[in-house]
This record gives sequence, structure tokens and C-alpha cells, in this order.
Amino acid sequence: MSKSESRQLDTTIKFRTDKETKELLKSKAQIAGLSLSQYLIRAGLGRRMVNKSDTQMLAMLKKLGAMQKHLFVEGKRTGDKEYSEVLSAIRAAALRLARDDGNGEEPLA
Repeated sequence: MSKSESRQLDTTIKFRTDKETKELLKSKAQIAGLSLSQYLIRAGLGRRMVNKSDTQMLAMLKKLGAMQKHLFVEGKRTGDKEYSEVLSAIRAAALRLARDDGNGEEPLA
């Protein structure tokens, strides 16, 4: 029996909120690449959520790092401090992005 067959979603939860809060929650769910229901379930259970945009940003940083490294090797400028500084900045940005969810708040778990 598959996981989806063994765990049927057959119960609903309704709650009231103001329009502004609903829109904020929907926006955060969209950023995380989740439906509003899945976002609220994960948040309520304290599960970590990674923003979809963060994943895309991390991929772009990796690509930039690879291109910068290629330019560094092709230029044979091993003593050039500027190349090293750019690679270090890209690495630091990628590590910061991997550590938090990118919105200035602490991860849920």
C-alpha cells in the first residue's frame, strides 16, 4: 500500500482570519512552493520550509561561482586578489542562503 493510499486526507479544519493575514499566508505559501494547506500544516508541525526562490538563488550562485572559477583558471591569474574576493563573496552568500530561509526570520525547525 502506498503512502498516499494509507494516509487519506479526509478531515477539514476551518478558521477565521482577516483578509490581510490570509493574503500574507498565501504569499508565504507561494514563495515556499506549497499550497496554503500544506504550508499551514508544515508551519503548525514545526517542519522546516525552504523557499523555492532560495533554491533557485542557490543554483544561480553555484553557476556564477563556476563561471568565475573558469575565468580565473583560463586567465592564469593565480595571484589576482580580485578573483579570490569574488569567489569568497559568492561562497559566503551561498552559505548564508543555505543556513536560513532568506527572509530574515529564523527557520521553523
